[in-house]
Amino acid sequence: MKKLFIILTILITILLIIIGLFILLRWNGSYSDERALTENPNTEIQAGVIMGSLSYPSEFMPNLETCAINVQTDESYCTYQMIQGPNFTYGYGYQIEVPPGSYHVYSKINDQYELQRAYYSKFITCGGEYTCTDHTPITVTVQVGETIRNIDPGDWYTQN
Repeated sequence: MKKLFIILTILITILLIIIGLFILLRWNGSYSDERALTENPNTEIQAGVIMGSLSYPSEFMPNLETCAINVQTDESYCTYQMIQGPNFTYGYGYQIEVPPGSYHVYSKINDQYELQRAYYSKFITCGGEYTCTDHTPITVTVQVGETIRNIDPGDWYTQN
C-alpha cells in the first residue's frame, strides 16, 4: 500500500510538471493571444505584425517592454517577450501582433518607475548620429496579414 502511494505521488508530480511546462511553452509573453488569431480561420479579428531589433545604450540589455500605440484610438498592444537571434541588430528583438492601423512604436525598461521611452523615430532612420536632431516618432501603418520589419525603437535620447 505504501509503495502504491509513493508511485501515485510520483506519477501525479510528473503529470503536474508536464502540464506546467505545456502552459509555459504556450504562453508567448504578449498581451494579445496570437494563437487565437492564427489557429481559428473563422475568427473575425484580422491582424498584422510589427517587428524589429531592440537596443539600449549600455553594455547590458535590460528587460524591455515594447508597445505599439494606435495613433487613432490610443489603444496599446505590448509585449515583454524579447526574442534572441542573429537576425536582430544587437541580438534581441520583438514581435507584436496588431489589428490593421497606424502605430507609434516604443520600448521602455520593464520597470514601473521607468518613464523613459525609446521610440522608433526619425532619429533612428537618420542613423542615430549626433547630427540627427529630429526625434519625431514615425507612424507605422499595418495591413491585414502584413509583417512590417525593421521597426527598431531605439531613440533613447529624446525627452518624453
